[in-house]
Amino acid sequence: MKPSGIKPLQAPERLSNLFKAVTGLMPETVTALPQSGSSRRYFRLTAGSQSLIGTENPAKAENLAFRHFSQVFRSIGLPVPEVLAMSRDNTCYLQQDLGDQSLYGLMVRHGGAQQAEKDVLDRFRQALAHLAIFQVEAHKSINYRKFAFSGPRFDKAAILDDLQYFRYFFLKLHPELVVNEKRLIRDMERFAGYCASAPSDYFMYRDFQSRNIMVFNGSNYYIDFQGGRQGALQYDVVSLLWQAAAGFAPAQRETLIVSYKNQLDVLDPLAAATFDTYLPAFVHLRQMQVLGAYGLRGLVQHKAHFLKSIPPALRAVEDNLRNFPLPSGLPELSAVLGSLSGLHHKYPLLTKNDDKVLKVNIFSFSFLQGGPPADSSGNGGGFVFDCRSLPNPGREEQYRKLTGRDDRVKQYLLASDEVHEFLSATSGLILQSIDNYIKRGFTSLSVGFGCTGGQHRSVFCAETIAAELKKLYPGVEINLWHQNIGN
Repeated sequence: MKPSGIKPLQAPERLSNLFKAVTGLMPETVTALPQSGSSRRYFRLTAGSQSLIGTENPAKAENLAFRHFSQVFRSIGLPVPEVLAMSRDNTCYLQQDLGDQSLYGLMVRHGGAQQAEKDVLDRFRQALAHLAIFQVEAHKSINYRKFAFSGPRFDKAAILDDLQYFRYFFLKLHPELVVNEKRLIRDMERFAGYCASAPSDYFMYRDFQSRNIMVFNGSNYYIDFQGGRQGALQYDVVSLLWQAAAGFAPAQRETLIVSYKNQLDVLDPLAAATFDTYLPAFVHLRQMQVLGAYGLRGLVQHKAHFLKSIPPALRAVEDNLRNFPLPSGLPELSAVLGSLSGLHHKYPLLTKNDDKVLKVNIFSFSFLQGGPPADSSGNGGGFVFDCRSLPNPGREEQYRKLTGRDDRVKQYLLASDEVHEFLSATSGLILQSIDNYIKRGFTSLSVGFGCTGGQHRSVFCAETIAAELKKLYPGVEINLWHQNIGN
């Protein structure tokens, strides 16, 4: 994954033109935001007090779905970002800026759901009340046939796709598990058929989780709904309340589900009365889908933060089997899920004593004024990257007294393809090392960027890489300093 500052110049230019069309002003700053797992890229464009989020995405159908869903949701009063403008070719659009505070971030700050204060839990109640409106009321006005690009309905075939995701990217990566493939496939067919029999004439958000709930102006706002389609009510409730990182206690979940059903009862009494029937099945379905995602991102693509999520997810499977028995007639699927406890030794839960935190020390320096500082960790390893091949803003009078922290210098450097290529190459090496160091329990990595004066190019590169690593690796300690301009 590339750092967020690495992007072709074309997208910001096109978004800048849209920004001017909406506001009458050219943006003063265009700042890349963290890239999601998809091809979408986000930028914050500002001019004076005006700030908008720009999205560049070659998947036109996704963009059109987002705009259509947003228009429907806003028409019935649901708090979602407004799409203000879209390019003629439907690959770029501007939306309302909702800031950077997610409900997930609030919860983590409190140490998880069980330690969260009442106002945080009240936000989950508000989210579930809004969810019922998404599902029942918004559903009535959505054109699924035209805009649900992944398929109009989360039907048996789509459910089987999730189950096969689990089978290929988790089960098959653990040959120590004894699996009768023929019987498992049979049980997955039956299980998918059972889930598909749940009433599904509702809007299914598909990724209704706390990372996609922004807290803005004191209220919840909802993002990343472009993958929506028709589906069962239970899936989105499970996505929010059974998220492993949330750590809800069973009593908390029960209380929140009651509040959700009270809202649902106002909108669709029959749905509220029958909601519990299919809830256990969707708890297991979502858990299997999540393990498939952790297997792909963690075990195949070696992304450390997904690997760290596997141990609690495996414990959640045990809890789910204990509290929510699978439907009858699924002996192989039940046996396979039960056997996952045999992987606990391979994926132990981390404790305060054995969780060795990796420290990544990032610095800038001048080759003319002493060169890179000595490594103080005692490891004698890491990277030193020479930025002197990049365009030098220090040669131009208007930038001479500025540093790589200043927006004008950033924009100057981001206008060069060479800078993007340099950051892409260096970040690839750094990310590979971090993932490897985490797996091996190493605790220190140094990354230096040097240029002629240690003021512009090296500072910019160090700042860009450090900012992205902090977002990609929240469990890693990122230290940043600049040898020649101070901190």
